[in-house]
Amino acid sequence: MRAIRTLATGAALLLAVASSAQSGPFRDFEAQLRADYAIYREALFATNKGDASASKARVDAFAAAWSGLTATWKSAPPPQYADDGKFAATLEDVRTAIDAARAEVANGRLREAHLGLEKIRDILGDLRKRNGVRSFSDEMNEYHEAMEKALGAYKTLDAAALPQLREDAAVLSYLSHRLKGAPEAGGQDVGALVDGVAASTEALRKAAAAGNVEEARQALGNL
Repeated sequence: MRAIRTLATGAALLLAVASSAQSGPFRDFEAQLRADYAIYREALFATNKGDASASKARVDAFAAAWSGLTATWKSAPPPQYADDGKFAATLEDVRTAIDAARAEVANGRLREAHLGLEKIRDILGDLRKRNGVRSFSDEMNEYHEAMEKALGAYKTLDAAALPQLREDAAVLSYLSHRLKGAPEAGGQDVGALVDGVAASTEALRKAAAAGNVEEARQALGNL
């Protein structure tokens, strides 16, 4: 969990598939979205940690950043989303989720705020998916989803669970290597962190394959 948490704080989490030759509105939008997404991740972690002061500061900062992005792009979508009739509505869906999270934070309901903020990840993922845009964040989200599923499934691990754990560890290993293979994984100080994610999943795979329950428990905790 530590490695993926550190990875997620980087501003490089929402790097859309675009060549360096592309410029103008395409690149400008992705750069602004990357910057906003970094603040979003900080808000996620603050609310998950239960830090009321940091949660308010980071959710408010994300709200301000998103207002700026919406003002720039809502009525003039970048070329990768120019044909998406739901683009403006998607930006507003994010705004609605942010406003709901701010209300939860104000009422001291940080867990509810965190769960509400998580919806934004799916909203933006759906935007990219329906427009044929693939990002490093999509790869990371798929790994994170599988990791959380495994952590929930093996809260109490015994020898009887090892066969299923071997299968789940293989999936995590595959997804972590997809992270390593993403072009963005080599830049902006992300490479070493992605290596750490891959190493943690490989440790789990090896422990499960060897049938070592204690090492598998430790490896699960280190994801």
